[in-house]
Amino acid sequence: MIFMSLENILNEIDKTREEQIKKINDYYDQKLNEVKATCNTKIKHLGEDYAIKEKNDTSSIIRQYEDRIKIQEKQIIDGKKRDIIKNALEKSRSYIDSMNRSSKYHELLQAMIDTATKKFGNDLIIHCSENDREKIASILTSGNIIIDKSIKSGLIAVTGDNKKMLDFRMDSIFDDISDELSIYLYGNIK
Repeated sequence: MIFMSLENILNEIDKTREEQIKKINDYYDQKLNEVKATCNTKIKHLGEDYAIKEKNDTSSIIRQYEDRIKIQEKQIIDGKKRDIIKNALEKSRSYIDSMNRSSKYHELLQAMIDTATKKFGNDLIIHCSENDREKIASILTSGNIIIDKSIKSGLIAVTGDNKKMLDFRMDSIFDDISDELSIYLYGNIK
């Protein structure tokens, strides 16, 4: 039998121990490098994901601001349109109110009475202002004229039996068309 000397045995144990320590160190160095690589990959992916999320968030914020700006722009434009329409309606009402001073007013009263006569016949009762009484008397061939202080211009034609009425007061005509006029103006203001 071969006997190893104690020194050889100790050297062999040291050598084996160092080989095993080296294997363990190599194994853990490899595992540590794998963990570092995995962490670096995760950090890289997190950074990319964060950059994409940040870009998407920025885009979303920009879109929200753009939408708010568009809404505010529309509100400003709509406000300006309402102001223009209000001003136009006020001027139109002023024009309508001054129609009784126009040279064409007599012709307008004639057209109103002609329409009432065609619709109701000659048996009419005409309600009008004190200022329009003489003008209407010169047009009306038959019927009665009643002064109505609530009428500024135009007239109300009523059948002799008071069952039917046509309201040709200028302010009533304007009130009837003002909504349609507002819609028309709103749609045509650029």
